[in-house]
Amino acid sequence: MLRLKIQDEPIVASLLMTKKATAYWLSMSERTLQAFTHPRGDLHCVRLPGGGLRYRRSTVEAWAAAREAAVEE
Repeated sequence: MLRLKIQDEPIVASLLMTKKATAYWLSMSERTLQAFTHPRGDLHCVRLPGGGLRYRRSTVEAWAAAREAAVEE
């Protein structure tokens, strides 16, 4: 996690994570992450001009929380 200090207050920066980093963070394979990624699944990502994919940390956290809530119901 990237932490920045601005005026002695730590803040967490909003990150764009690679597929590899996101899969590692979620403890799943890149192939499984790809299956959950839109349009196959409901996890949205950002497509870069060169064609690469990045995942916004806040989006991944919200997606994981929604899946966790669905399991608890």
